Amino acid sequence: MRAAIDEQTVCRAVQLRHLLTRQTCKYVFPLFAAFSDTCFFSPLKLNVFIVAGKRTAFGAYGGKLKNHTPIDMGEIVARAALEASGVSPNNVNAVIFGNCIHASDDAGYLARHVTLRMGLPIHVPAMSVNRLCGSGFQSIIDAAREIMVGDSNVVIAGGSESMSQATYAIRDVRFGTKFGAKLGLYDTLMETLTDTFVGAPMGMTAETIATKFGITRQQADEVALRSQTRWRLANNNGYFKQEIVPVKVKTKKGEENFEVDEHPRETSMEILGKLPSAFKKGGIVTAGNASGICDGASAVIVASEKAVKDYHLTPLVKIIGWNVSGCDPSIMGIGPVPAVKGLMEKVQMNLKDMDLVEVNEAFASQCAVVERELKLDPDKTNVNGGAIALGHPLATSGNRIVVHLMHELRRRNLKYGLGSACIGGGQGIAMILENVWDSMQRASNFCITLRFMFSRYDESRFYFGGHSISFAIFIMTYLRQFRCTDLFEFTRINLDPLTETYSLNFYLHYLSQWPDQFLVAENHNGELMGYIMGKTEGDGENLHGHVTAVSVDCRYRRLGSAVKLIAALEDVSEKKNAYYVDLYVRVSNRLAVDIYLSQGYALYRRVIGYYSGDQEEDAYDMRKALPIDVTQQSLVTSKRSVHPDELVP
Repeated sequence: MRAAIDEQTVCRAVQLRHLLTRQTCKYVFPLFAAFSDTCFFSPLKLNVFIVAGKRTAFGAYGGKLKNHTPIDMGEIVARAALEASGVSPNNVNAVIFGNCIHASDDAGYLARHVTLRMGLPIHVPAMSVNRLCGSGFQSIIDAAREIMVGDSNVVIAGGSESMSQATYAIRDVRFGTKFGAKLGLYDTLMETLTDTFVGAPMGMTAETIATKFGITRQQADEVALRSQTRWRLANNNGYFKQEIVPVKVKTKKGEENFEVDEHPRETSMEILGKLPSAFKKGGIVTAGNASGICDGASAVIVASEKAVKDYHLTPLVKIIGWNVSGCDPSIMGIGPVPAVKGLMEKVQMNLKDMDLVEVNEAFASQCAVVERELKLDPDKTNVNGGAIALGHPLATSGNRIVVHLMHELRRRNLKYGLGSACIGGGQGIAMILENVWDSMQRASNFCITLRFMFSRYDESRFYFGGHSISFAIFIMTYLRQFRCTDLFEFTRINLDPLTETYSLNFYLHYLSQWPDQFLVAENHNGELMGYIMGKTEGDGENLHGHVTAVSVDCRYRRLGSAVKLIAALEDVSEKKNAYYVDLYVRVSNRLAVDIYLSQGYALYRRVIGYYSGDQEEDAYDMRKALPIDVTQQSLVTSKRSVHPDELVP
């Protein structure tokens, strides 16, 4: 007999479709946690998201950014981040920027001048903050607080530092000097890097922590070499491109775009071992295993849940929590240890839950101590290098860490990231981010899979999900993640009670009638990334017959790969009891094609969307290679057929 699909069942499917289309905004954020493997407590009373982030490449001391003031760089990254977020300038409620050294004449006005130069509405307030090396983190924390107390919905939070422009000062002359008095110049850069409370520059605190915790010169140099090596590998692979905004700089050859970090060096253990100690005779801190003095800026767009819904934004990460802690200023580099431990207690998480960890590499010795004390996994820590390679423009580094973490979590398809930094004067700061872009991706996968599952066995097509979420087809990401051997294993998805009530049980009801065979094949050339095949036997007269679903990721070969898939299904089309085949193809970034093989063996194809002319040409060239006749006359034109867009409320 034909599979039983009564009108009540159809109504339930339609109701569920409405739940995840018309009310998507209402439920999508609670589903973020629902689609997580594990849910953790967040101390934040409101959800706070980061929807975009950009940074400059870091310029070496006296390098390509030496003529850019902190305000110049702050404006550049704030503009780029805002553009990437899709937020209208009219919807920005506040601007917060970190800055340590007042290097330019107007540095005291930094945040406000960035706001005005961007052309934001005149009523938008601004604030500059200074928590030394933690200022970049602090600007984000203050932005989140603005949102949590209801003062703002969208905040630009950044950090900008020009260490090259740090001034020299003459003290004790404002009210006159004695005849013949010797006037000395004070280096404000060196003064910023010296803690007068303990009477030592930051480099000496790194020596002290090395002595106290038994860090050797070789161990410090190994940390430094790892940082340089990982940065170079990541840079060669283009991992920083998404986070860096090019800056136009003037050189002897004319104007050029500066978009690659300038401080990293080719080095080796032999080269590092020959460098002299910088702060005390026989010490271990050298120019090679300390962070670089650099110039740069970074900014993120922090948004409330309401702003994400109202302005249709795409959140990249959710801020789970943060913590700031004090420590002995003579070993200020230990700061991340109490900060991280306190944060884990706040959010009721464990360091083992962290997929990526960033520890700002102020000095290799302190970084080694932090890794040891927190028992960090080196393979998860500073995976693309840190401040020893990139450099450490003081107020920028924390923000840079957040920008890099959110892009790297997305690139690696990981869940949680921890960023931290030590702070001069004896403090530590830490923040946990959750990759919610991946959660949205999982939600999209689930919707599109259910859309397939709820297709009826006749020409009347019922689609589950709708609009952009349904057509964001990441099926292969979904399949590879679970690596199922049976379709029933899809029920391991951790849904929230609301969704479970309306969809999971219904999903199981249909699975009991659907494929008993599940195959996954991966070809890294992209020709055949995977497919699902299954068969439900009919009774000969009622042709619900073969029901086959195929999913392929064609990122490498584009649409041409689909031809081979269709050829593989040719035997299905030759069987008399074949009723239809659903083929979902993911091509490039946003191109997807649905192909339906009807009972009459006619092929109906529709291009959902494409970007370039080349992709469009590929889509139409595919017709020539299909093993099935494709003509306008053979398209499915039944009055009972329903276009997916027609079902979107």
